[in-house]
Amino acid sequence: MDVSNPWIVAMNKDNGARTYFEKLKIAEKFCFGDIEMAKKILKGEFADIIVIKGRFKDDVEEYFGLFLMFISRLSRSVIHSNSVISHTASVYYNKPFESWKIFFNKLEREIKEAQINEERTKILNEVLSRLQELKLFNDFFEWITHNEIMNLTEKFQKIICNVLNVENSHVVLDFENITSIILYEEKGIKPV
Repeated sequence: MDVSNPWIVAMNKDNGARTYFEKLKIAEKFCFGDIEMAKKILKGEFADIIVIKGRFKDDVEEYFGLFLMFISRLSRSVIHSNSVISHTASVYYNKPFESWKIFFNKLEREIKEAQINEERTKILNEVLSRLQELKLFNDFFEWITHNEIMNLTEKFQKIICNVLNVENSHVVLDFENITSIILYEEKGIKPV
């Protein structure tokens, strides 16, 4: 940057300020206009999004799948979710212990490449997007706060069993805490 030219310096400062205020505006949408909370989110002081990553299969290994959910701590609602269910075992090789970005990309790749059971995938997507309507949803926040992965896993196993119409399923879960601004910057996802 040419610091001898005050016009260039002023333009770079304006772009930095503009970028900051654009991000602040996005963060405000995630926290219902609470400017102080939006500032905390921007600074990374408050992780307002819970990312739940999972893979599953049924007992007889007819169905294999992945799902990913972004849940707002502030609105206590699902911001975004996606899943894939297939008869192809390779789907199950994707592990939820990777970062959410890597898992997100792998899920999208499986959606494009795997032999998808479209009917079951559609049902799971609908269930995940409306998860906040289930009675057990409020417990999720408590379990995540206390790292009670077994309780969380057990509830998702019941959800998967219902979607697949099977008696038993095996679910492996992991979760991360991120900020809504990271979610927006990385994937363009913002509240509706």
